[in-house]
Amino acid sequence: MKQVKQKLPQFPHSLLNAPYIAGNLMSGEVFLLAQNGDELAEQITQRVLKSIQVSVVAILNLFNPQAIIFGGGVMTNGILLPDIKNYAYQYSLPPAAKALKEIGLSSLGPNVVGIMGASAVGWEDIKRKQ
Repeated sequence: MKQVKQKLPQFPHSLLNAPYIAGNLMSGEVFLLAQNGDELAEQITQRVLKSIQVSVVAILNLFNPQAIIFGGGVMTNGILLPDIKNYAYQYSLPPAAKALKEIGLSSLGPNVVGIMGASAVGWEDIKRKQ
């Protein structure tokens, strides 16, 4: 949301203005508005997408996983998934691409994924303190 705040003055007619000011702008909405031609949303989506794509390729090349499963709010509607898949197969090393069987979305809802992640962090903290 930092990117939205920084760039909103340059895009006064962006449809991101109202939800940002109301304090209820979610990443999925940014991606949907990008698909519908909002210029600011497109810029932000491309930047986020590139970061995820490069990160996925790095994970593939380092660890050769059979699957990468996304969850949480950023991937709620799956809009970015086809572009992530295409980039991953195009730019990862051949052995990593061959090992990869799936890039997909978690079957858990975005709220459950966040709660589970927060719980895991909390549990690890408790274990360290014992």
